Amino acid sequence: MIKRYLVIAGLALLTMQACKQPAKKEGNFTVVNLEKDDNKFLALKDTAQAHLKEFTDSLKLHVADADNYNFIVKSDYKDGEEHEHMWSQVHAFENNLLEGVMIDSPFYLKNIKLNDKVKVKLEDVEDWVIYDKPHNRKVGDYSTQYLKSKQK
Repeated sequence: MIKRYLVIAGLALLTMQACKQPAKKEGNFTVVNLEKDDNKFLALKDTAQAHLKEFTDSLKLHVADADNYNFIVKSDYKDGEEHEHMWSQVHAFENNLLEGVMIDSPFYLKNIKLNDKVKVKLEDVEDWVIYDKPHNRKVGDYSTQYLKSKQK
């Protein structure tokens, strides 16, 4: 089985769908297809999970300062047999649950849409990004470079 990844211009927003096709353009998006058992890609989730404390610690300190810090996580969303791995912006963290809004637009799922409120369990985080404007840096974002390298 293949999973389809979507890289959205500017922000590495992703989506995944079962299907085997080469990478292709869909509007302003590039869809990247990976095998379901792509070990390099799966290891990136492990890396993101291993460094998740850095994300949650920074979130606790800076969540109220949305002008200077943005916290984004990627996780799997499902509708029946369909899956898409998409990004949401996090606004709260409590009891190992991240709360935020969907900042991705699904291609295949009908049960979620842009700007919907979402809750993500920490163990379901597949990647994360902190945009730290005061220090002009981006932290995390483990999967983007790999997906870009797979674009053909």
